[in-house]
Amino acid sequence: MGRIRKKQNAIELIKEYSWLKQNSDDIRFNNNPIYLEIGTGKGEFILTNAKKFPNINFFGIEKDTTIVWKALKKISASNEKLNNLFIINDDVIRINDWLGDFKVSKIYINFPDPWFKKRHSQNRLTSLKFLSLYNDILLPNCEIELKTDNQNLFEFSIDNINESKKFIIVYLTKDLYKDNKMLQQNILTEYEERFVKQNKQIFKIIFRKCN
Repeated sequence: MGRIRKKQNAIELIKEYSWLKQNSDDIRFNNNPIYLEIGTGKGEFILTNAKKFPNINFFGIEKDTTIVWKALKKISASNEKLNNLFIINDDVIRINDWLGDFKVSKIYINFPDPWFKKRHSQNRLTSLKFLSLYNDILLPNCEIELKTDNQNLFEFSIDNINESKKFIIVYLTKDLYKDNKMLQQNILTEYEERFVKQNKQIFKIIFRKCN
């Protein structure tokens, strides 16, 4: 994906933006559904969704402060008054500290770090550890969508989803861009746009939490 050049004062710069929530008391969800994006990237995906679906709360978590700054800059440049968009700078492993008693209705995992080495496999966002976390925060019968350009992560995810017994796969494809029906509702991320231009396959899985 390429190395992101760190912005030295990003931790101070991000505080200028109202969409950044600095502690759990700063978050005021309404009664609308909460959709969580894990790893916001530069913000294109969550921004597009928040504009398109004003009656859904879009909640993005990203642990890299420089990337959070880039996402917030993009959101600000859109000149949109988005009261349904919340961004936090943290690791998803602490998501329960932010959500409190709230549960989410959908989770998006877009092009996560594949953690190529086997010894790092528990860091993958579809490892059993993380699937257990998602099971805790997701409402029954609600879905998680994963997109990746990495076939090993795709296959690893399928194995863990099946092993977990907490979810059921409802859709999968090894080449999203050959599925015209699914593409009609697809929203690109910055990485995805780059990968498509490189003619890379885009893998996708949708899996649903069991009752």
